[in-house]
Amino acid sequence: MTSKIRSPREITRINIKYELRMINVGTDVKSEHLKEKKKKKISEKRDDFIGSIYTDSILLHVRNLYYFFYSKKGAKAKDFLLHKWMPTKFNKIDNKLIDDISIYRSHISKSRKMGDGKPKWERIIEKMRDEISKVYEEFREQLSHKELENWPEWETLTKIL
Repeated sequence: MTSKIRSPREITRINIKYELRMINVGTDVKSEHLKEKKKKKISEKRDDFIGSIYTDSILLHVRNLYYFFYSKKGAKAKDFLLHKWMPTKFNKIDNKLIDDISIYRSHISKSRKMGDGKPKWERIIEKMRDEISKVYEEFREQLSHKELENWPEWETLTKIL
């Protein structure tokens, strides 16, 4: 069986759709988890661990999309546009938050911080998704008609395949 050879642009599109879908579905699942936690329907011993799994996943995808929309390295949103575009600045997601994701959640090192002082991720996860949604829709508005066909509307990215 031969695998299909994909262009770097096509690979990036596939990866970004995956990232967007993971934020959407992950945020919904995390919200449901928090509701169940409040109803005490989840074992307390497992609760923190399960919550961390959801949170880590969401934050990883937030960071990846932040890099796509704002970074100067790697695959970038502007690689798909015919003209200059600068996305709206996020309110919750900024360089400090991205650094905090790395410091508190996304790596193993002697410098990884834990405990007091870490951001209250649960309070801002839905706001981060909303900001990414807004910037993604702005990005879609900047695409050529031909390129737009390759980038689904936000609402279609909320469903599990």
